[in-house]
Amino acid sequence: MREWKVSRAAKISACTLLLGLTLAQAASAASFKDTKGNWAESAINALAQQGVVSGFADGTFRPNQAISRVEFFTMLNKVMGYNVRKTPMFSDVSTKSWYYSEVAAAVGAGYIQGEYQDGGKMLPTIAITRQEVASMLAKALDLPLENNASVKLSYKDNAQIQPWRKSAVSAMVKSGLMSGMPDKTFRPTEAVTRAQVAAILKRVLDEYKGGGSAGGGSGSGGSIISNGVSYRPLNPITVMQNTSITSYLPSYVDATVNGKVSKVAVTWPSVSTSELGTQKVQGTLSNSTYRPVLTIFVINGNNGTGNNGGNNGGNNGGNNGGQPINIGGPALGDVKISFSSLFSTIVVRSNEKVTTITANNNQMHYEGNNTFSIATAGLKLGDKVTIKAMDISGKVIDQKDYIVTQTTNGN
Repeated sequence: MREWKVSRAAKISACTLLLGLTLAQAASAASFKDTKGNWAESAINALAQQGVVSGFADGTFRPNQAISRVEFFTMLNKVMGYNVRKTPMFSDVSTKSWYYSEVAAAVGAGYIQGEYQDGGKMLPTIAITRQEVASMLAKALDLPLENNASVKLSYKDNAQIQPWRKSAVSAMVKSGLMSGMPDKTFRPTEAVTRAQVAAILKRVLDEYKGGGSAGGGSGSGGSIISNGVSYRPLNPITVMQNTSITSYLPSYVDATVNGKVSKVAVTWPSVSTSELGTQKVQGTLSNSTYRPVLTIFVINGNNGTGNNGGNNGGNNGGNNGGQPINIGGPALGDVKISFSSLFSTIVVRSNEKVTTITANNNQMHYEGNNTFSIATAGLKLGDKVTIKAMDISGKVIDQKDYIVTQTTNGN
C-alpha cells in the first residue's frame, strides 16, 4: 500500500515506540537486512528516506508482516496531516491505549466513518484487510465512486467483497493504486503486509502529490496534502444559467498547519455560466502550489417550480410557497442512518441544486457525486434526526424528519 509524505519530526511518539520505529532507523532505511531483492524494495527505501516508514531495532523491515488497523491509521494520519481529533465512540478503544490519539485523528478525518460499527467495537489491533484499505483510501483520495449495485468486477472471489465496499475496490483498481492477483482474485479479506503498504503509498506519492489526481485528490472528511500543508476540499456550488456567481466564490480555503486550522486566500478566474452543465474551476492560493478545484453546477432556471421558479429559482426557490425545487431528483434522496449506541453515521444523496445539508443542525460533509455524510455520537432506536437541504443562497428547500427504527432508513 502507499503512504503519504510524513513530516520529519524530531521526536519519537509513543506510537512509533510500540511499532518498533525510530527516526534514526529511518535515516539508514536503505540498509534493511531483509528487503534486498524484495518486490517492494525500491518503494520501501524511497519512503524510508522520506521518513514515512522505518524499521525495527534489529535492522529489519519485516516486509511480509501484516499491518494492524491502528498501525495503518498511524501511517495514513501522518501522511495526510490529520491532526483534528474527535472522541472515538468504540467500546474497545481506551483513552489509556497508545493508539487512542491515532484513532481519534482517524475519526476526526472521517475516513473510518461507517467502517467499524459492529456493536461499538473496532478491534484496533487485528490485521487490516485489502478491502478495508481500499475503502479508506478511496475516501481519503475522494476517488469517483459508482453505485455499488452497478459495479462490475471480474475477480473470481467477487462474492467475498463486501457489497458496500465494491465501488471503492473498483475505484482503487481503476486508479492503478491497487490491483488483483495473478490468479485473477482480489483476496479482499486477506491481511495487508508492510511491503504492500509501502508500494501503494509510494504510488499515492507519485500520482497524487500536490493534489493532482484523476479523482481530485481530496479527502472525504479529510484533506489534500501540498507542501506539507493539508487543505480541506471545497463544497460545490449550484447556480442558474446566466447568473453571476462572483459573490458565491469562496475567498478562503481552510488549511491545517501543525494541527492548527487557518484561512488561505484564494483567487479565481472569470467564470461564465452561459452554458448548462458541470464545470470545474481551478483557483490560486497565496504562497502554495496547491490549486483548489471548485465544482460548479449550472442548471436551467426553467426547471424551477411555482409561478416564478425560473430565474429566481437559484436564489429564493421561486414563489412556490417554500416547496422544494426538484432538479435531477428529489432534494433529499436516499437517506441512510447506520447506528449503534456509541457511533453512528448518516449518508444522504441529493440533487445538483443542493449545496448544503445538515443533520440535527450539524453540517454534513460533501463526499462528491451529490452525496453528503456525517459521523455523530451514537443514536438509539426512537431518536429523531432532522435532515435539511439548502440551496446556494442558504434557503431550506427540503426538510424531513427520520425516526431511527432500523439500521437503514429509506426516504
